Amino acid sequence: TYAEWLWAEDQGIATAQELFDSYHAIPARSPFWSVVIGDPGPDLLFSSPVYYRGAMALHALRLELG
Repeated sequence: TYAEWLWAEDQGIATAQELFDSYHAIPARSPFWSVVIGDPGPDLLFSSPVYYRGAMALHALRLELG
């Protein structure tokens, strides 16, 4: 998923920051935030929160580490 963000950035579609911000803007009470990423269980293992929140973590590392 983060590779898709980088591709979108390269293609001028959206920056990785814009994509990060769009997911970060999801309300705190949304089920998106209730999935335990470190242990989502078999039913949620391939759910969108796992992928997008993982991409968000990678983007945060990119910003911090350069």
